[in-house]
Amino acid sequence: MKDHIEASKKYLLYTYEQFLKDDFFISSILNPTPETEEFWDKFEHSCENLQEYLAAKNHCLRFAAQQIPLTDQEEEELWDGIVAQNTHTRKKHKLYYVSMAVAACIGVILISTLAIKSLMNIDRSTDITTFAAAHKADTNGSDQTQLILSKNKTILLNEQDAEVIYDSANIQTNEERLSKSQYAGYNQLIVPYGKRSSLTFSDGTKVWVNSGSRLIYPAEFAKDKREVYVDGEIYIEVFKDKKRPFFVKTKNMDVRVLGTKFNVMSYDSDDQQSVVLLSGSVQVETAKTPKTLLVPNQMFQAKGQLETVSQVNVEDYVSWTKGLYQFNSEELGSIFKRLSRFYGVKIICDSETAQLKCSGKLDLKDNLETILKDFSFLAPVSAVKENGDFRIERRKN
Repeated sequence: MKDHIEASKKYLLYTYEQFLKDDFFISSILNPTPETEEFWDKFEHSCENLQEYLAAKNHCLRFAAQQIPLTDQEEEELWDGIVAQNTHTRKKHKLYYVSMAVAACIGVILISTLAIKSLMNIDRSTDITTFAAAHKADTNGSDQTQLILSKNKTILLNEQDAEVIYDSANIQTNEERLSKSQYAGYNQLIVPYGKRSSLTFSDGTKVWVNSGSRLIYPAEFAKDKREVYVDGEIYIEVFKDKKRPFFVKTKNMDVRVLGTKFNVMSYDSDDQQSVVLLSGSVQVETAKTPKTLLVPNQMFQAKGQLETVSQVNVEDYVSWTKGLYQFNSEELGSIFKRLSRFYGVKIICDSETAQLKCSGKLDLKDNLETILKDFSFLAPVSAVKENGDFRIERRKN
């Protein structure tokens, strides 16, 4: 037990990206042994960063299935790196941990060298999830919406609700028209707090992107599939194409569709994700649940280790696309977090007040101060402005 605690201690604060850079983690997931399975099983039941761990584990397993061979030189470089890592590890940890790491690393070399090399070398990979992890962007680092087309080309969009259109040959914004052929890789649309945006793809699919969100997508979809990556919240109307299924990928979920309308909320910084279906059907996949099929008016929700499917009023979850915020028996903490993102203003709420529940509808075209003032009629709270931020106080009877 003591050996396990010492061995797993360094992983307790690991992020998704750090797991994907760790030799022992990758090798033991791709080529498990009884010892490594026991190690990670105990870790899962004791860690607080479970979502980070499960997301990285799921990505490892998905990536390993691609089976693209390495060159002899790449295999030699990979082996040298693992030997060096194990030598360093042997000096720092006890025999129990070292034997597990060595066995797992040797096994994965024989079975799946590709997965480790590709996860460590982003430039060789065209996997959209790997690209997203390697190209982190601060959604609140600018007060302008950013359309990133390449390392050397970023378009700043000043509009409150910016619109971007991709047709068969060009990329159109309110101010520029560019040829898609110049920017054939992954593009990114980064929407800061206080702004919204919409994007239309050349296949007819349209997506609305909410505040504080990042959308990654290829300039041109592949012939056999269409996929995008989301860190944040989107509402999407997918043009039906049976030959090219549409995938929405997030840090912890994959959503597969043919043609449908649905909302995805999956901010990397939140411990709660959801998919709400308006029409058609979708299939949701997580590390815990391989396949969950939704029908209209259903919501898939994941919070921590708990995953549920429930009937909902879909308008509560897509009203933001119309400039409204409709909610039913929702915790104040969740409401104020969404308002904070929408207006780009910090709203502070203590944990006790955050647990109060409230129902109502807000017009997001009003300024935030007006909305918070009106909120006092919906819940026993008041807002105090402090240095540009707002602090929510519970009113005393």
